[in-house]
Amino acid sequence: MTLNLIPPAIAAIGKLVPGITSSMDPPPPTINTASLPLLYALTGESDYDDTRGSELLWVTRIYRIQVAVIPRNQATPNTRETQCRPLISAVRDTFAQYPQLGNVLGVQNARVVGDTGVALLPDWEGLYVGFEVRLEVTSVVERTYTQKE
Repeated sequence: MTLNLIPPAIAAIGKLVPGITSSMDPPPPTINTASLPLLYALTGESDYDDTRGSELLWVTRIYRIQVAVIPRNQATPNTRETQCRPLISAVRDTFAQYPQLGNVLGVQNARVVGDTGVALLPDWEGLYVGFEVRLEVTSVVERTYTQKE
C-alpha cells in the first residue's frame, strides 16, 4: 500500500538533507536532544480522484515534514533564525530533487508546496522550535472490486 511506503521514503530522503542529524519514521515517542535537528513526517489530509479510470484511484495527500531544531528554552530569536533558516532551504531543496520520492511504487509526483517558517512545534508539549515543510504527493492506487454473487 502506497500510504505505508511514502513516510519511510520521506525519512530516507531526510537523511540526505545537509544539517539534519536524524530522520525517522515513525516519529519517536520522545526526543533526545542529541538527535536534533530531527526530521519526521506526519500524515496530512488528502483528496481522492476516481474520475481518471475505473481501475485507478488518484490520491493527493499533504505530508507535513516537521523538523525539530532546538529546545524551546534555548530558542532566542538569534538562535532560532540562524539555525532554522538554512535548514528550511536545505529541506525544500533536497525534497525538490526527488519528485517521485526515490521511485516509490505508485508515486506520480511529490512537490514542496510551502512551509511554516520558524515555529514552536505543538508535539512533545511544545518543547521544541523548528519548522514544517508541506510536501504534496500524488500517487495512484489500483482499485479492486468485489462482485456480488
